[in-house]
This record gives sequence, structure tokens and C-alpha cells, in this order.
Amino acid sequence: MSSGDHLAGLADLAVVLYHEPQDACALYNRGIARRETGDLNGALSDFSTAYAIEPQLTEALYNLALVHIESDAFEQAAQELESYLQHEPCDSLGHLALGLAYVELGMSTQALQEYCRAVELDSGNTDAYLAQGNAHLSRNEALEAIGCYSQFLERTAGNAEVYSSRAHAYALAGSYELASEDYTEALSIEPDSAYLYVERGKAYLSAGKRQEAIQDWTNAILRDRTNYEPYQLRGDAYLSAGECLRAIADFTLAVS
Repeated sequence: MSSGDHLAGLADLAVVLYHEPQDACALYNRGIARRETGDLNGALSDFSTAYAIEPQLTEALYNLALVHIESDAFEQAAQELESYLQHEPCDSLGHLALGLAYVELGMSTQALQEYCRAVELDSGNTDAYLAQGNAHLSRNEALEAIGCYSQFLERTAGNAEVYSSRAHAYALAGSYELASEDYTEALSIEPDSAYLYVERGKAYLSAGKRQEAIQDWTNAILRDRTNYEPYQLRGDAYLSAGECLRAIADFTLAVS
């Protein structure tokens, strides 16, 4: 729905609630509209009131938690999602949302358990595979992260960010050729990304491909001359090859 549709809906719901202020479904629907228009405080009020009036309306509790996540109130969101999942234990999206809240609270083990439950309940929940991969990568669990990112990529169209994340996991596992291949896939989607050229260059260098690495860092510089890192990396590569003048030139540019 467009913002205009939501505003029209809010006007209609205002009429309904004027006559029936305790209509839990109307309050819930107004909460949805308010959330969509960016009125998070209004949405919180409506979802909370709707759930208090009709505890069977568990969707109100779920959406209340989502708004708390959007508001960075992660502890409150986690408590609400835990309660929601007692009523709706087979909701894959609920387990995903709880995992996201747990991550923000530094509870990565519990988050991974929720992500695993989410994909058990719905193997098509690609966001859960992605979140699971990110959680494993943050714990330097490269092989587990690779598996989750692969599951995501098997189910979705090309995603440069996920190819890049899997490449990082491959590099962490010492599989530099596979890392460079994934960075190449990412670059086929975002060919002007200086960051991806920098990272693929690192993978190339680790795989013993110095000239390819130098070329990638040159490409990164051409796309972003304000970033010192590719100058530093290319300078190191030149220095290790005995090309001291080129190395000095790059080191000078890196600090200028």
C-alpha cells in the first residue's frame, strides 16, 4: 500500500474507533498503518492496547515486538517475542525476529538456536539463513557461515552482499581461490564497488596472485581515490616484489 492509502485507512479507522474505542482489530489495523507511516509511538500504543483488550490477538504482540526492534528496545522485544512464541511456536518469522533481538543483546548462541528453528519450520525463510550465516561469521565459524550463505544463494537471485560475505568466510577458512570466485560474482552485480576490488585483491594475494591483486587495487583506486587502503596494499605488494619506487609512491599517497 502507498502512504496515501495508509493515510486514508487511518482516517477510516479513526471513525471506527471514535464509535468503538475498544475495538481490538481496529486498533491493530491502525497500528499497522501507523507503523507503515513511521509513527512508531502511535503504533506501540495501538498494538499494546489491542493485545491488552484481546490477548488472543497474538499478531498484535508480534508487531509490538517488531516496533520495539525498530526502536532499538531489544530487551523488551525479546520478552514480547518469547511470550508470542509460547502461543505461536511454529511461526518461523517469530523465531527469526527473536534471533535478531538476541543478537543485539549479545546472545549469539541463543540467536543461532532461533535461526535454526526458523529454517526447520520454513526452509524457504531465506532471511533466517542469512542471519544464521552472519551470526556464524561474527563468531569466526567460517564453515558454518559458508553453509548458511550457500543455502541463501541457492534460494535467491544473485546478491552481491551475500557473495561478499561468503567470500570473507572462504578467506577465513583459507580457501582463497573460492573467496576470489565469490568476490568476482559480487563484482558482476556491483562492478563499481571499490570495496569489492580491495577484498578480492586480498584474496588474490593470499592465493599467490600478486599481479592480479595489484590490478584489483588499481581498479579500487580508480573508483575511490579517497581510500588509503588500496594504496597501502598495493605499496606493500610492490615492496615485496622489489619495486621500491612504486612502493614509495603508493605509501606517500596513502598518507597524503
